[in-house]
Amino acid sequence: MTGKHLDSAIARFIDSTGDDVWSDTSFLDTLIRICAERLFAICRADARGWLSEGDLQSMFYAILRRELPQRGMPACAVHAGYPCRIPGHHIRELGKRSRNLRVDLGIVVPHTIRILRRRQWEGQLVAAIEVKRCHERLREIKSDLDKLAAIRTAWPDVRVYMLVMGYHSDLEDIAAVERTAAAMDIPLLQDNYLGRSDHVDQGELV
Repeated sequence: MTGKHLDSAIARFIDSTGDDVWSDTSFLDTLIRICAERLFAICRADARGWLSEGDLQSMFYAILRRELPQRGMPACAVHAGYPCRIPGHHIRELGKRSRNLRVDLGIVVPHTIRILRRRQWEGQLVAAIEVKRCHERLREIKSDLDKLAAIRTAWPDVRVYMLVMGYHSDLEDIAAVERTAAAMDIPLLQDNYLGRSDHVDQGELV
């Protein structure tokens, strides 16, 4: 991929003239997957740019915020550390002790956002993404997958994704993550840095 804004068939789903763009969010799956491939290409080009999970989350956040407006959607739909409050009737079903969950990245319908208190707000979540660096952290990845599964149970229309960028991850660790995600039916977006140096014409992300 080049540094130019992504061009694909997803553009046909967008009506930039009004809020009806959010009535069918099927295009988000294509957009998120393309943005993930863009992130992976940048990561493969230079491993020094993503030394932490915070780096990966910030990079993917910036890519999404750049690409959404190209599809007629506002950049303000993307949020980092998005708080989710599970409805009370799902708590016992999910076996959760707390109603409060926080996902690394969330896409929220902007016009549904309302402020509850100074530091609390809510809106219609349409996509939730957890981001991890390295496949060998299976226990943490499993915890993230559990979180995404809980969100999907509470809100079946929300699209959930587990994104993992490996750094010389072993095949056994990759396979374990794949099995776990498949068993929970959570879409897994992943790549593994092996020391390649793929040139990427990268423009400013922010």
